[in-house]
This record gives sequence, C-alpha cells and structure tokens, in this order.
Amino acid sequence: DPEAAEYLTIDSFKLILNMVFNEDDTYSLKYDEAAAAAEVEKVVNQVTDGTLQYLVATLGELGLEVNEEEAMEMTGITREDLQAQFASELDIEALFADLNMEGNFEVKEGKMYLSDGLEYGVDETMYELYSVEGNTMTIDKGSTGDDSADFIYPMVFTKK
Repeated sequence: DPEAAEYLTIDSFKLILNMVFNEDDTYSLKYDEAAAAAEVEKVVNQVTDGTLQYLVATLGELGLEVNEEEAMEMTGITREDLQAQFASELDIEALFADLNMEGNFEVKEGKMYLSDGLEYGVDETMYELYSVEGNTMTIDKGSTGDDSADFIYPMVFTKK
C-alpha cells in the first residue's frame, strides 16, 4: 500500500561485522549477533510506530478522530501484538547467515580479492576497492557492477 509506505520509515540500520585476516592468506567474516538483534528490535519498533500512525490516519479518513490508544482499542490490536508479529517475520539468522563466511584472500594495487570458501582460490574479476588509513580500512565499492548492492558501501572496519 503506497499510502502506508509514507508511515513506515527506517531511520538507519547499522550492522557490525568482524573480519579477521590471517597470516596464511585466509579470512573470516562474521556478523555481531547481539548488535544485529538490537538493530532488528529498533526496526520492529519503528515499523510498529508507523503502523499505528497509519491506522490512526486511516480511521481519521473514515471520520473517526482517535489517538493511537483509542485506535488499538477499537481494532483489538495491541502494540505488543504488532511487535511480536513484525519480530516473527524478521528471522535474524536467516537474514544475515550469508554474512558469516570464510575463504582465501589476496590484496594488490588497492584491490582485495576474496574467495567464497576455503576450498576456492580468489577470482581475479571479483574484488573490493579498499583503502587503509591508520587503524581503519574502508571498502568503497565492489567490482560486480551490480548497483543494487551499492547500499552496503562504504564498509568501514576498525582494527582492534
């Protein structure tokens, strides 16, 4: 529903990734499960708020001027029910499982080549453009040419 979309905004979503480069030219990448769960909870709360605002607006268009609590009472919906419904639709493990990976890596001329698995070598046509400044590595863009993935860039890693 395009009208509902104006009420359903997500301010931000920060995903913490831990990347380890080993001396044997292998790497591992894992997402921080606790941080991801907290971000998903934030999204659930924002979607719940937006849904309730949309409900109030829709009832207003029908001539019923009510606040959120009155709208929930009229419809038999509770904030907790909405949050549980939205949370059940966001399976954290399924959403981010593909981010846990390991493989081989090679770096040269500002390009980082990563294999998808330890049993594979790096693909010279698939790389990430990166830069390092102090303790910070920034991955600016990938080589895939797929603009739909641009939302993940830049990725900033801080050495611990």
